[in-house]
Amino acid sequence: MGLTLTAANHVIHLSRWWNPAVEDQCTDRVYRIGQDQVVHVYYPMAVHPAFPESSFDELLNSLLDTKRDLSKTMLLPPVNLKQDEKWFSDQLSRASTKPTFAPTDIEEIDVMEALEFERWALSRSATIGWEASRTPKSYDGGADGILRH
Repeated sequence: MGLTLTAANHVIHLSRWWNPAVEDQCTDRVYRIGQDQVVHVYYPMAVHPAFPESSFDELLNSLLDTKRDLSKTMLLPPVNLKQDEKWFSDQLSRASTKPTFAPTDIEEIDVMEALEFERWALSRSATIGWEASRTPKSYDGGADGILRH
């Protein structure tokens, strides 16, 4: 509901949203202009006594915390700007020293088996500065490698 609740000091989220930004927006409504009280936020959870860490509400809360942390690290400016500027500058200066490849013929790629192509793509990425590693084979039809820079 679109209310500005400057006199409220307790927020109770009775039903969790899958998107943590929606919850945060709801909570932020009590922090509008005129709020001068300490605000308490509650998330009631049903927790199974025998399996407290694996109850649905605990898992959902963990997922939402992870999504919140991810959005903060991806969308907020860096904390150590000088270090990040140095890293970026170093990467740009490395660009001229990276190895060059003869282009692979598209016909060669088309006839590669899936595992051969994955090995080729990961090894090629590793030679230009990426940290490349394979993931366990899961037969899910998805990515079977991870690249980190």
